[in-house]
Amino acid sequence: MTTPMLDLEPDVPDPIAKRRLRLERSGAIVFLLALIAAILTIRALQHRAFVHQPPVLTNAAVRPLADKINPNTASWASLARLPGVGETRARNVLDFRTRWANAHPDAPNAFHAPADLLQVKNIGPVTLERITPHLTFDNP
Repeated sequence: MTTPMLDLEPDVPDPIAKRRLRLERSGAIVFLLALIAAILTIRALQHRAFVHQPPVLTNAAVRPLADKINPNTASWASLARLPGVGETRARNVLDFRTRWANAHPDAPNAFHAPADLLQVKNIGPVTLERITPHLTFDNP
């Protein structure tokens, strides 16, 4: 026993009528797809919270350094943004600058080259290598 097949195209003897029937069906499918696309677009525009938008990073630590930093004049916040420095090392630089200014009142700057920063507590060769591209010095 064979199962009867579903006849999607009724017996229409005229080939032009068959073609017209197919076009009507395909037109209906295209219309339904366009309607679904329009509804989804409208819903997405109404509910923008569900559309992926990455958050804007505003933390000072993630912003790239716009200019080079002079360790003789920079604030601890600017120094702390240098790679591998952080708050503790930045404050150590300020402490060293203060002690240098008290011990050498006639010398304008404590640091004349990157290697001078090796005198600061907790700044070693590895840290110095990381921060050197971001430093500038005023050499009198």
